Amino acid sequence: MQCALCQQERALCDSHIIPSFVYAWLKETSATGYMRLGREINRRVQDGLKPKLLCEECEKRFSQFEKPFAANLFYPLHKDDALRLSPGPWFRYESWCMKFVASVSWRVLTFFSQLGLKNFTEEQQRATKVALSTWRSFLLGESENPRAHELHMILLDRMADHTFSNLPKNFNRYLVRSIEPDVVRGKESIFVYAKMCRVLIIGFIQKSPNEKWRGTKLHVRKGEIGGLNYELPSQLLKNMCDRAQRLIELETKLSPRQRQKIDDEFEKQKERALNSECLSISLYDYEMFGPPDVDSKE
Repeated sequence: MQCALCQQERALCDSHIIPSFVYAWLKETSATGYMRLGREINRRVQDGLKPKLLCEECEKRFSQFEKPFAANLFYPLHKDDALRLSPGPWFRYESWCMKFVASVSWRVLTFFSQLGLKNFTEEQQRATKVALSTWRSFLLGESENPRAHELHMILLDRMADHTFSNLPKNFNRYLVRSIEPDVVRGKESIFVYAKMCRVLIIGFIQKSPNEKWRGTKLHVRKGEIGGLNYELPSQLLKNMCDRAQRLIELETKLSPRQRQKIDDEFEKQKERALNSECLSISLYDYEMFGPPDVDSKE
């Protein structure tokens, strides 16, 4: 079979769309050690999407970017409370950062393109192919930068306060603990949306000149990221609110049998559960928004 990146005929691996260390963190900090993802809410899972996508050589290529990203940014971001309370910038990064973000954007867009972006117009389909080709060329070292297909990253944490009305009651949990790959078609922009707990990656297929994205654009060789210096389009917040609300709606579909399994596991691992990030962020949402519409313990 043909590797999607190097396009050589080789044996393909089970390739993570969202890197495995993200799922490992979510499980490690959960109340019970289990995950429930996406529309299959009534099934516990141990890992994320792993289609046959890359050959072993290209998997190793991507691991060269994943390891420093995980060690130098992802884990410190999630473990250091004092860091996240500082005004920023939170991190200085080197070339591994943009390469990693490009690899995730390329993987997500490749996956959804293979499924078929049926709601895209012919022009948008062409733009998608150009973005894929551009990111692929950058990842293979054939070009120096992703050109018009900019790569952005937003580092998130729970809200200290807010002035918005009608935020979903699980919004802090969505900000801190959700994992979600998608391709978003807005009024003027089209972009890859890769939510990885406190990291949000945006890879532009088309970028509107009317939208402001300040403090999020990545540089090829080095730069700084994180803190209070963001300026983002209001449509992004609406998009995230819609996704958090959709998570609530999915959780209402948990069967009685699965709810009992969660309660039993919670009691079985009570000490772990009471000290988990999962519970602490749920309690934070309770304090900010009141009782949840759906009680989620995993």
